[in-house]
Amino acid sequence: MRKKRIALAVQAGFFVLLSSAFSQDPPKAQDLIQAAHDAVSLDKIGPYELRATIVLHGEKPKTIPGHIRVVRNGDLTRTEFQLGAYEEIRVTQPGKEYLVRSRDYTPVEIHFLSTFVRSWDPLPSKLPPKLRKDFFNFSRFYKQRIHSIESVCLSEKQPFSERLLCFDSAQHVVLRENFSQDEQIEFADYVPFESGPLFPKTIVIFKSNRPVLEIKDIEIEKKNPGEEAFVAPAEAIELERCDDQVQPRLLKSPDPDFAGMEHGEKVALSVIVDKDGAILRKHVEHKGKGKLKNDELLERTQIALRRWRFAPATCGSHPVATEIAVEMNYIRN
Repeated sequence: MRKKRIALAVQAGFFVLLSSAFSQDPPKAQDLIQAAHDAVSLDKIGPYELRATIVLHGEKPKTIPGHIRVVRNGDLTRTEFQLGAYEEIRVTQPGKEYLVRSRDYTPVEIHFLSTFVRSWDPLPSKLPPKLRKDFFNFSRFYKQRIHSIESVCLSEKQPFSERLLCFDSAQHVVLRENFSQDEQIEFADYVPFESGPLFPKTIVIFKSNRPVLEIKDIEIEKKNPGEEAFVAPAEAIELERCDDQVQPRLLKSPDPDFAGMEHGEKVALSVIVDKDGAILRKHVEHKGKGKLKNDELLERTQIALRRWRFAPATCGSHPVATEIAVEMNYIRN
């Protein structure tokens, strides 16, 4: 008999990092995070454009090259990227996000590209009061060297992972952060933007100590793209955002066909749950070491997903479509 364990994680969520007071022992997490925010915040430079090269590393010795462009003006952001045959445009407006994809299925790691422009800033642009206490809650402080750089790290045990943030002791910038249970993100080669805030030239996501997504040759320049850049693209999916959004709650999750599955098969999903609680977009990525091929797992999981149902996300009292990550682990009782 097999049992399925499902963990949900909100994709649009924020990344936790660190900041100043490195002379204190131990430092306060809030001081560390604030210092790092002050060192890297791009909020004061005005409209800008960011460009970078991206590389997706596959399980085999195979890489998929691509590029990304982000333009930002205050609360307005447009992100465009291409990775192999996959293309995505995402426009963010206050309270709204509009998404166009070239196809339905996207690797979970790729979702990071839609929000990475603030990923090295440890302080969210908006932190609801009810989250503030837990956000700055770390129980362990220690020092270590990361790529020959003296750093201080904060960690906190959580139910399924360890929350981790490590900072450069000299520059007060984030060097390493937990991305999920078995994933980590590293920021390297910080440089100043016009003698102002620092930004990394290289960002790498690791999974099980193996690089899976690399963003490199990051360049930033001041540039005002004009209002037309932030108009919702035609045929875009609309995702509503709010500070008090309640995330989807899983109601029904029929199992895929287990025939041929080995213990430890793992499937990662990047999905959009619509206003009715149905899955609108889905991607399946085989993470296990079993005998099933990716396309076979994809087909089986697609059949099951057609019957999945959620209580939809809500903003206030009305349901909204939202984007989430789902991880399914197939284990024996």
